[in-house]
Amino acid sequence: MISEQRNTAPEPPAAAPETDSLPHPLTIFVSAGERRAILAALRRRHRDRATALRLALNVKGASS
Repeated sequence: MISEQRNTAPEPPAAAPETDSLPHPLTIFVSAGERRAILAALRRRHRDRATALRLALNVKGASS
């Protein structure tokens, strides 16, 4: 079976997003027990860890 070929140019790729609008990682090293305690404390503040951390640290832009 012969497939049909299209003589159309492919669509150009989408523009790359601004790097400032992309999320950036924040990594810290803690023990397993500290991690469990930190995550439990963050869960009490908000279900989203990033939001909970911003709220706990009173960082501008935190939403409730």
